[in-house]
Amino acid sequence: MTQMGRLDVEAAEGEGGHDTGGHDRGGGDEVCNEVRLRGRVSAEPELRALPSGVLLVSLRVVVPRPPDPRAAEEGRRAATVDTIDVACWPGDAQEQAVDLAAGDHVEVRGALRRRFYQTPGGAQSRYEVQVETIALLHRDRGVVTDHERAGRT
Repeated sequence: MTQMGRLDVEAAEGEGGHDTGGHDRGGGDEVCNEVRLRGRVSAEPELRALPSGVLLVSLRVVVPRPPDPRAAEEGRRAATVDTIDVACWPGDAQEQAVDLAAGDHVEVRGALRRRFYQTPGGAQSRYEVQVETIALLHRDRGVVTDHERAGRT
């Protein structure tokens, strides 16, 4: 059985701290922005329209952290999970994401992105994983998705 809760992130910046978009610009060092998450969907995915009219599916994936042996030595409680924001833009990944339900175990592959937006308090930003692929690994018995509920009349 595959261990759930694995978080693999490789991200790097190009020369001079500028994002190279995940492509090597020479010099022999490979530049990479790849994210692979395996975890549990924390709540029903949210489908919303952006001001531009584009539909976006947002969800959060809960990924357990590996044990931190230094936490006990330092007298602190180790964090047990990370909750990662995930964004599915129009395409295949979005179609798969809308059929997910809270509690589903998934694997997400994509890239880490920083998105900027305006609020009444001013400009804000957030980091999220922009999904390339999302796969359902396991669904607990008895879970019913919003789409399945909507289909019942």
